[in-house]
Amino acid sequence: MGADGDECNIEVERSQYLNGSLLVIHGCHIQISLLFPVPRDPPTQVEIRVVENRGLTIAWATPSSCQGHGGRILSYVIQYRVEGSSIFTDSVDTMSASGLQYSLTDLTPDTNYQLRVASRNAQGAGTYSSVVTATTPPIPSKYLT
Repeated sequence: MGADGDECNIEVERSQYLNGSLLVIHGCHIQISLLFPVPRDPPTQVEIRVVENRGLTIAWATPSSCQGHGGRILSYVIQYRVEGSSIFTDSVDTMSASGLQYSLTDLTPDTNYQLRVASRNAQGAGTYSSVVTATTPPIPSKYLT
């Protein structure tokens, strides 16, 4: 209650994420909640580390803009496509933020793939990294019948 006995319920919501804050006043008590937008910078140092007949391992570094902020990264999304295709496919699993690499399996041998990574926080996925390309090797002829 206010000083004159009137209830003072005021809600203020910012249309921009200036300092990522939302201010709500209820009954003359002030509550401040921090709202962070999706991660603004993509993961960095994206590279292919392992290439096998039917699989690739992609690795990356955490975006510097996300380190030390309350809008912490919860997981990563890896997308891939066959080179020349216009549609990316999300990997089956998004992974925890503690892992900075992911292995895709059951790929087609002797095929060019394009991959990219985005970090995800409570608000959603951010910007994707630049695309990296790798080619799965063909199956050795000694295994073909």
